[in-house]
Amino acid sequence: MRTWQAVALGAVAVATAPITAPVVLAIARPFVKAVTKQLLVGYERARVRLLSWTEELEDVIAEARAEAEEELASQRAAQAPSPPEGAQPKSGPQRVEKPS
Repeated sequence: MRTWQAVALGAVAVATAPITAPVVLAIARPFVKAVTKQLLVGYERARVRLLSWTEELEDVIAEARAEAEEELASQRAAQAPSPPEGAQPKSGPQRVEKPS
C-alpha cells in the first residue's frame, strides 16, 4: 500500500469512527460477553476438579503415612531385645543417696 493510500484510509476511518464505533461495539459486545462467560465456567470447573484431585492426593498420602508408621512400629518391635528369662524389668534409673 502506498503512503497516500494509507493516509486516505486513515482519514476515512477517523471520519467514520463516530458512526461505525457504536455499531462495531454493539456487534462485538455479545461475542465478548459469551467468551467471558465460557472462560468463567471453564475456570470454575477446573478449580473444582483441582480441589477434588488435591483431596484424593491428601487421602493417598495419609494412607501411605499410616501404613509406613505401622510397618516401622512392627519392625521396631521385632528388633527390640527381649529380656532374659527370669529377669525383672527395671523401672528406671535407681537413685542412690549417700548418708550425710
